[in-house]
Amino acid sequence: MVTMNNKRRTNINISQRCRVLCVVDDALTVHLLSLILRKHGYEVFTSVDAIRAIEVLKRGPIDLALLDYEISHMNGGELAAFVKHEGFATKVILFSGKSIIPHHHLAFVDRFVQKSEGVEALLEAIESLLPITKRTLAEVQQQ
Repeated sequence: MVTMNNKRRTNINISQRCRVLCVVDDALTVHLLSLILRKHGYEVFTSVDAIRAIEVLKRGPIDLALLDYEISHMNGGELAAFVKHEGFATKVILFSGKSIIPHHHLAFVDRFVQKSEGVEALLEAIESLLPITKRTLAEVQQQ
C-alpha cells in the first residue's frame, strides 16, 4: 500500500503550476496517474499513444513528460529521443514496469523510475526535475 505525503504541493499558485504530459497506453492507468498528479498541484495532459503526445507537445510548453515505455506508435525511449531532438524544453521521466531498458533509450531521459518503486518515488523524481520558479512557496520554505 502506498501512502501519500500530504505536505506536497500546497499553496499552489495556478499561474505557476507545472505542466505535465502523462503518456501511458492503458486508459485506466493514465487516468489514475492524472488524478494523483492533479492532487499534487500539477496541470496534467494525458495521452495513450505517442502521436497524440507529440500533438500536445507542439501545442504548448510542457515542463515534464512522464512516459511509459510500452506505448503505441513508438516506445517511450523513442518518444524521449524525439522530445530532445526537437529541442523541447521538457524534462523526461521514463516510468516503466520493464526492468531493462536499452541504454540508447535511457540516454534521452532525465530520470528512470520503475513502476515497482511506487507513486512516492515517481513524485520525488518529478519534484527533483522542476525548476525552482515552478515550486510552491511552501516547498521553498521547507528547504
